[in-house]
Amino acid sequence: MTAAADDSENSISSPLTAARLRLSKVAQFISAPEDSAQVSARGQLLLRQAHRILMQWLERRSGMISPKPAHEFTVSEQDYLTACLLLLKTLIFAARADGRIDEFEHSSLYAVYRRLCAQMDAAGLVDELLTADPEVQSIADDVRYPEEALDIYLLSSLITAGDHFLEQNYLEGLAAALRIAPSQRRDLDAGAARLLEQSAPA
Repeated sequence: MTAAADDSENSISSPLTAARLRLSKVAQFISAPEDSAQVSARGQLLLRQAHRILMQWLERRSGMISPKPAHEFTVSEQDYLTACLLLLKTLIFAARADGRIDEFEHSSLYAVYRRLCAQMDAAGLVDELLTADPEVQSIADDVRYPEEALDIYLLSSLITAGDHFLEQNYLEGLAAALRIAPSQRRDLDAGAARLLEQSAPA
């Protein structure tokens, strides 16, 4: 984590204590993804995508329609919390689709939580997600915008890679719950496959 991010975290005892948070401030204490010896190349890819998507969700949920300087709009604490929880629910439920969380999935989930959402003090809620039934409809119910549905499916496809028939079944059910058309699903799976291929060691 960068020194700037550390300073931002120290200056805010908890993001939940602030009534409103500027997105520029949020961007400071959300640790930008960096290469790490503890995270595989595929894990780093997932972290970068999760970071990009979370920031887009926060911008959209702040009411932004067209690009403006970060200091001109704010993100509420509730929007930040709900966006983080939706991101974590997406990844955790997908990782559990085949009945177990493997080493890659575990390290990736930990990296996303620690670098993007740990400052929300949501550890207890994460524990609940690790034991709750992975109901795809509960994910769909939390989606606010059509773009979020596509982001959720892409992240789910990235973390599972669709290697197991149970993962394929999960992705099929997720696409149905999110009302993603078969042609869109094929495009998203193809996009995820390309990203994974690019991240594979030479």
